[in-house]
Amino acid sequence: MNAFAEGALARLCEVTGADVASVRFEENGALLNTQQWGAFLEQPPKAIPVVAGGSESDVFLTGNEITLPAGFSLPDRDPLAGAFHSGFVAPVLFKDARRGILLIGQTSSADFFDAGKLKIARMVAEYLGIVLLMSELQKRRSSEDRALRDLEIASQIQLSLMPREFSALQGLDIAGTCRPAMQAGGDYFDVLALPDGSVLCVIADVMGKGLPAALLATMLRTNLRAVVATGEADPGKILHMINNLMCADLIQLEMFITMGCMWISPQRDSLRHACAGHLLPLLQKAGRPDVIDEVPGGGMPLGIFPDGRYTPETMRLEPGDRILLYTDGIVEACNLEAKFFELIRVTESLERSRASSSHASLDTLLAEVETFTDGAPPSDDRTALLISRTH
Repeated sequence: MNAFAEGALARLCEVTGADVASVRFEENGALLNTQQWGAFLEQPPKAIPVVAGGSESDVFLTGNEITLPAGFSLPDRDPLAGAFHSGFVAPVLFKDARRGILLIGQTSSADFFDAGKLKIARMVAEYLGIVLLMSELQKRRSSEDRALRDLEIASQIQLSLMPREFSALQGLDIAGTCRPAMQAGGDYFDVLALPDGSVLCVIADVMGKGLPAALLATMLRTNLRAVVATGEADPGKILHMINNLMCADLIQLEMFITMGCMWISPQRDSLRHACAGHLLPLLQKAGRPDVIDEVPGGGMPLGIFPDGRYTPETMRLEPGDRILLYTDGIVEACNLEAKFFELIRVTESLERSRASSSHASLDTLLAEVETFTDGAPPSDDRTALLISRTH
């Protein structure tokens, strides 16, 4: 924009014989001297408030040009008083939207510009309006590109913080996936191997979507690992401690987090589960794979009440048993007819894939969700963690 304006003013003075030329664009209620060519007899201020009473302000406010021929007189308060012997002020418009003003003037003589030269000045003012719009669009696009890049980086960081490899966990076949609805999301899962050989599996859903939810999910991960580092392994106490750490901030932000926390014993023969307002896990028993039950547990989401209490439930875990932890983005996936995928389709998918690995079963489930939605954009993040006891 500046390069074009400088070249345009220089050429305009050359063609019209003007000694001075300037262009001002409106910004935050003032006309700012964006570019100037030549020296005025008395230099006008760099910024002029957009209020009635000055020649340039009046042209901007009314959209009507002003001619200042030889012998013109302006009030002393007018910023153009004494600036030149004769001049012309034209509005810079784009599709009738006022953007600024263009001025040309004579300082070495009192001769005024003829009709042809004024026509050239009007044409330059019109082009300045077009180029200003193009400049603003370019800046906006650059800003949007940077924002998209920032979101891409945030998404990559968030997904990189979730585990991908579980083969070191003996006796368990685990698979996990997170597919944000936007470039960054508020779903989170984790699997932590504890020093005594037990395993902690968590899943969480931060209220909302996008970058704010992703930032809170990252804070949740940090707090979870800090709590586990103290040696705490009881799911109920873990949720209690995390709620104490995050509750004040969540209340201030008017947000909350649902979370499920499951501990699996070193021998893989039992589990303890505590829940903070999250969907209950599904348990598929090896001896009756057609019957899928919810793992009990219940409590308020994180960030609702300070000092929340969460009581874990204990269950047997036998070879061949499978547990699915998931977020509502799966059961509430919506098709073009505004129907939900619902829990029944999740359980049917688990039944069909009961002989498959955890990874293959999750792939099947997510593929069936995609087929069901039939191209409808996701309204929420889709996250799941499937755990099978192998022996």
